[in-house]
Amino acid sequence: MAWWTLFSKNQLPAGSPARDTDRLVAIDCALRLTPASVLDSGASEAGEVTSRARKLATWLAEARDERDAQIRRVLLLMTCDKARPEIPSDRLLSLVKELHHYVTRN
Repeated sequence: MAWWTLFSKNQLPAGSPARDTDRLVAIDCALRLTPASVLDSGASEAGEVTSRARKLATWLAEARDERDAQIRRVLLLMTCDKARPEIPSDRLLSLVKELHHYVTRN
């Protein structure tokens, strides 16, 4: 089942804390932006994935409420879907933050 389906039908696992959902989304994004050579190394290189995921999850956790959290998750997933693996996390986050500002401005 795709993330989009989970979000659009509000079918996240019952009782899923927002923090767990944010971490899963952040890991999904980090994995998509991790070169295959790193993934081929297995657990010894997990730190590269979790370091990037931690930065992304921190931004997700700053949401004001569940509506804002959903917007942040979807924007992050949309951006990670288009980004190349070599993009630095800081640059990716700056783009996502600007897109978030555009979506949530009055």
